[in-house]
Amino acid sequence: MNWVRVSTRYHSTVPTQQQGRRAPSSAAASQSTAQNVGNRRGSQPSAGPQPSQSRGGPQSQPASDDEDEDKDTDSNGEVRFVCPKADGLFPDPNSCRKFMLCGSWKAWSQTCPPSLYFDGKLKYCTFKTPQLTCGPVSEEETRKEELERNQDKLLTCDTTQCQLPNCFCSEEGTSIPGGLNANETPQMVLVNFSGALNELVFELYKKVLGYTNKFGANQNRHNPNGCGIKATFFINHEYSNYAQIQWLAAQGHEIAMHSITHRLPEIWWTDNANYSDWAEEMIGIREIILANSGSSSVPAVSRETLVGMRAPYIKPGGDPMFEMASDFGLLYDSSVVAPKGTPPFWPFTWDYRQPFDCHNNKKSSEEKKAVDGDDILGRQSRGRQKRSAKKPKNQKKTTFADKKTNDKTVDRKQRVRRNSPFLGRPLKCPTKAYPGLWEIPVNPLWNEYNTCYHAD
Repeated sequence: MNWVRVSTRYHSTVPTQQQGRRAPSSAAASQSTAQNVGNRRGSQPSAGPQPSQSRGGPQSQPASDDEDEDKDTDSNGEVRFVCPKADGLFPDPNSCRKFMLCGSWKAWSQTCPPSLYFDGKLKYCTFKTPQLTCGPVSEEETRKEELERNQDKLLTCDTTQCQLPNCFCSEEGTSIPGGLNANETPQMVLVNFSGALNELVFELYKKVLGYTNKFGANQNRHNPNGCGIKATFFINHEYSNYAQIQWLAAQGHEIAMHSITHRLPEIWWTDNANYSDWAEEMIGIREIILANSGSSSVPAVSRETLVGMRAPYIKPGGDPMFEMASDFGLLYDSSVVAPKGTPPFWPFTWDYRQPFDCHNNKKSSEEKKAVDGDDILGRQSRGRQKRSAKKPKNQKKTTFADKKTNDKTVDRKQRVRRNSPFLGRPLKCPTKAYPGLWEIPVNPLWNEYNTCYHAD
C-alpha cells in the first residue's frame, strides 16, 4: 500500500486507493487524498480510544445510519453494544475480559489487566471466582440487590448463638463480656497511634510510653501487674522508618496495617475505593512490613502478628473493606467511630448488626433540636448560642456534672442515633455479616465543648 503526505505541517499520512502504482506527489495528489479521506470517513487511525460503534472502514460506501441502527450484530456476528446510560462502566456482551466505557452516549471498549475479569455487578475488574458476574446485569436485578444489601436486613444480636471467644455482641453495645459487674471489671485503655513512624514522632512516642533512656528498653510506666504499657501502631508505608518499627515490635508493641499511600482526598476511601484498592493498600503494606522485618530466625513482626487494620483518616469503606479483611484472614478492624456515651462501647464481632446507628440522617422531629441544641458532633455551637434567647440572670449555670446527670435520663438508643462524630457524612458500615471479624470501635473523647476521636 502506498502512502502520501496530506499536510507537511502535521506530518499525518493516510493510505491511498492506488495499490501497486507510484503515489502522486503534486498538489493534485493532496487534493485527491483529501477527497478520499472525506469519502472514507472513519478509516483513518486515531491515537485515542475507538468507539465500539464503528461507522465505515475500508468499504467504498459505508452503510447509512438507519441501516446500521437496525442491526443487532456487527459483521463479525458479535452483539452490538448500545450504552444504557449516558455515562458509566458496563459489561461487554461479548467478553468477560472487556468492559464498555460510556461517555455522552458513546461507548469505548476497554480491556481488564491480565488475569482479571470485569464483574457486571461490582463494576470493576477482579479475579475470577464463583461469585463473578459475567455479562450485562438488568436494572431490575441491580435495584433488587441494592434493597437486599440494606443494613436494616442484618440480624440483631442473639446471645444464645453468639458466644466467646469467636463471637460477641450485645443489644446496646455496653454489656460487659462474661456478665461481670462494673465494680469487678478493671479499667482498660487501648493506646494506639496511626500514621507514619519516623524521626519526627519516634522519640515522642517513646516518651509517652515511658522509655526514658534513648537507647534503653526499660519503661517507667507500667500496668498494675508490673509490666510496661504496650501500644498498637497502625503503620502506613510512606515516610516510615522500618528500623524504628522493628525496634518497637521487639519491645512487644503491636504493629498493624494502615495502608501504603494514605492518599487524599479523604472521601476517596469511602466513596471510590473498591475491593481491589483495599487489598492493594492493606495487604500491600502487610507484605512490605514483612519484607523489611529483617533476616532473624525469629523476626519481631510475622504474618501471625499482623492481624489488624485501620482505614486511613478513620473512614471505613463499607462492604469492600470488610469483605477484603474477612477474605484475607484479618482478626480485627478499628475504623468505626462509635457515638459518644457513658459507658463507652465494647468491641464486637460483625456476626450481627453493630449496636449503634451508622447513619446520621436527622428525623423531621429532630431538625429543630439540631438548630437550637447540639450539632453533629454533640457540642454547642458558639454562633448558635449568640443567636439564642438570653438566659435569665438568676438562672443557675449548667455544669458538666449536671449535664452528665441529665444525659442518663435520655433514652440511649435515641441519643446514639442522634450524636455522630462524623461531620455530616454517615459511616459506611457493612451491609452483610462477616462472622469472626472483630471491630474495636473508636470511642471518642468529649466534654461540654468538643468531641474528637484523635487525642491530638
